[in-house]
Formats: sequence, C-alpha cells, structure tokens
Amino acid sequence: MRRSVAVAAAVLVLLGATPAAASAAEELPSVTGNDCVPGSPDTVTDVPWAQTWLQPERAWELTDGRGVTVAVVDGGVGTPSSLSGGAVKQSATDCSGHGTFLASLVAGRPVGEAAFSGVAPAATILNVEVATGAYASGPPVAPPDELADGIRAAVSGGAGVVLLGAVSTGPSADLADAVRAAVRANVVVVSGVGTVRGSDSRLAESYPSAYDGVIGVAAMQLTGEVATFSAFSDDVDLAAPGVGVLGAAPKGPGHYVTDGTAVAAAFVAGTVALVRSYRPDLTVADVTERLRLTAAPTAQRAALGYGVVNPAAAVGDELPASAGRTSDAVTTVAVAPDRPPVTDHTAGLIAVAVAGTGLAAAALAAFAGVVVRRGRARRWRAPS
Repeated sequence: MRRSVAVAAAVLVLLGATPAAASAAEELPSVTGNDCVPGSPDTVTDVPWAQTWLQPERAWELTDGRGVTVAVVDGGVGTPSSLSGGAVKQSATDCSGHGTFLASLVAGRPVGEAAFSGVAPAATILNVEVATGAYASGPPVAPPDELADGIRAAVSGGAGVVLLGAVSTGPSADLADAVRAAVRANVVVVSGVGTVRGSDSRLAESYPSAYDGVIGVAAMQLTGEVATFSAFSDDVDLAAPGVGVLGAAPKGPGHYVTDGTAVAAAFVAGTVALVRSYRPDLTVADVTERLRLTAAPTAQRAALGYGVVNPAAAVGDELPASAGRTSDAVTTVAVAPDRPPVTDHTAGLIAVAVAGTGLAAAALAAFAGVVVRRGRARRWRAPS
C-alpha cells in the first residue's frame, strides 16, 4: 500500500498536479493534547483520506443529521469556522484543541474551498466540558466522577448521542450508573476503546467503553488494519479511521491532524447522528444493532469488532426481518445482503498511478525531443 501511494505521488509530481489529501495532511501540525494550540495557519482543500474511505456524503441524500444533538464530553469545544453560526451550544475556549477536533469530525460544515466535512454536517454539538489530563498515545483522561457528571449533563441538555472524548482508566460505580441512566433515556453513548504502548497488554481497558450499552470504537489506519495503539478486547464493537486524521483547529478555518481511538469514536458518533435523524424511533439497542450489521467486515475481528462503520449503509439499508441481536459471536452476525462493500483504495491508487504513468511517459517523450539531456539531468527519483 505504501509503495502504491509513493508511485501515485511520483506521477502527480511529474504531471505537476496538486498533491493528494493524505500527503497534504502529513504536513500539518498535530494536536497532541499536551499543550495549548492556536488556530492552525494551514488549510487543506483536498478530501481527507478518512472522508474518502467512509463516504458519508452517500448518506446525505437521506439525511445530514439535522435535528440531532451530539454532546462532546471533553476539555471544551471552540468555534472554528466549520462549526460557526450556532452549530455549537455552550461553546468554550478549547486549549488543547482535542474537543473541537472531535466535534468537527461529527458535525463540521464545509468552509470555502476546503472539502473537509463532518459525518453529520447539520447536527448540533453540545459542549460538555470536563477537567482532562494530558495524554501520550491515548485519549485525554478524566476522573470518572467528572465523566459521570458529563454524561448526565449531556442527557439533561437534550443530547441524543454522547461522545466521550475523554476516558477513565479505571472502573467506577458512578460512571456505570450514568451510562445506564443514559441508555434508559434512549441516549446512545460512544467512546474509544483502550490504548496500549509498546509491549503492554493488548487487552487494555478504558471506561466507559468497557461497560455494557456503550459503543466501543477501535482505530483503523489507512491500510484498513488496526492502529498499533488500539487495544484488542471484547470492548470493541466497531472501527473507524483513527490515524493521520484531519480535523478543525479550535478557531479559524485551519486544520490539524491527530490520532486516537477517540478520533475513531467521533466518526461513529456522527454516523449515529445520521441514523437517529433518519430513523428517530429506534432505541439505543436498535441503533447499535444497525451499526454492527451494516459495518464493513474485516479480517481483524478481534481488533476491529464487527467491522468499519459504514454511514450510508447504517442509514439506508433495510435489514432482514430475521436479523437478531448481535450478542453472539461475530461469525453469527447476519449482514444485509445489499450492504455496499468498503472501497478498495489500494486498487484505486494503483489505477491512478498506472494511468498517470502513461500520461507522464508521453509528456516526457515529447519533451525529450527538444531537450533530452536537460530532462535526463533533472530526472525525478522517488523516495525509498
């Protein structure tokens, strides 16, 4: 895959074309969560890889999330250009940029020439601010009682979906009670699963994703494989892009990139918003079931759960009447027969590279007829 991308990039350079979105995103500053970040001076106009992979615009023919409020429980949500005009309730100054980044993945609106958009661009964000600590490779951490209070505030604030941008590393009776109360109130709770470092256990847990009733989300990289930091555990329900993801800065039109299971959870929360907008009568269990049954299956079931979230299928597929609850092993899950397959991006990149190589060769041949030696002296060499 990496070689295919390199070939495609080489072709684009030869043709004088604009670099691909993934290449442009790699040049952006990163949200680390450890320091305050200003508004990013850089704006990417190309479609980000995660958006290309998930293709949420295929669901927008039916719904764009209008009428659904998604609470982002994190260190704060600012008002970037993509979330201006009343898209955020109770906005705040976001020092780390993490909460704003996640909110933009859920409900960011297109701005100017930038193609970036959230999964549910007409949904409303409810900012629920909690005290968070710095993090290294995982999502921000917060005291469990803060998270519990955040979930309760989200429910009382009218949210139909709660996205936990921050997590707790240990269990808590209070947090478990808050989750149960949210489910009873028919509010869907989404959270990233645990993260690991180095040789640590692949069964790392985080809360509330370890609790029943919470949709636990793992992080996927561009190749379609699990991210190296995303833990393998029974807490994983679904997966979504979580490496090198582009999102909004805490203010202004600029972009940052970051990684994490919380990032992946934001894509799932946006998909839940689409489903709740189009199918408002579904219960929490029904919504969870629908996302599982319509997910694009993967070979890494232990790490990526029922598969990669599929916004268009989750909204539009008519599931078989015989589809039952997915509490059994993943191999027994009934998948809607008309579920669109996940796009094979590797093949697409190779096709672009092959076509581009032909065009580049023709152009170079014509050019060589005039200044052969000069062309050879400046021959481009792809990086290894």
